[in-house]
Amino acid sequence: MLAWLLKSERPPPMIHMLNRLGGGVAVGQTAINSLLHDHLAKLYTRPAGGEARQVPDLLDQVELPYQTRAQSEGLEETIQIEKLKKALRDMTWGHCPGPDGLPVKYFQKYFASLLPALLKTLAAASSSGVLQTHICEALIIVLPKLGKNPAEPGSYRPLSILNTDVKLLAKVLVLGLGRVITHLVHKDQCSFVPGRGTHMNLRRRVA
Repeated sequence: MLAWLLKSERPPPMIHMLNRLGGGVAVGQTAINSLLHDHLAKLYTRPAGGEARQVPDLLDQVELPYQTRAQSEGLEETIQIEKLKKALRDMTWGHCPGPDGLPVKYFQKYFASLLPALLKTLAAASSSGVLQTHICEALIIVLPKLGKNPAEPGSYRPLSILNTDVKLLAKVLVLGLGRVITHLVHKDQCSFVPGRGTHMNLRRRVA
């Protein structure tokens, strides 16, 4: 839906000023960026405690499906060259690159040269459970909401543009989960599950 909206909209206009919550306006790139940063940080930062503490208790009371041992071992396998190749082939190119400026097409063209560094990086992440800081960096742009006052900070939605290497890792994980997700997600959930579609629910509804 977001991709469709982006294609149908005109390029986002420049933001020349924003209203401050307590009065006054922010003018200039530095002041506007700071105001948007504070607004989005407050919007997307949840306070510690409360609901967060209730989640483990809730999960303990719910009977959830689990993958088999064989499925778990398949997901925990070391990322191999063929998995990277398949994930890279399945990625679409032409999208804006992340902070490192390297698009998907660059990775596809120079895959053989980049492979040793990719495997080393992913192996380190797998063993430590932590991704290197630069991999997690993103460009954040804001897109205007339709029909909203462009002078208000809340009239914009943020969009993160990630580096290709982290998107490649995510694609590898998605392909792996695709083999087991149908055993974990209820049949009523049709969207974003391989082999399922909304027409399946409609068919069951009218049957």
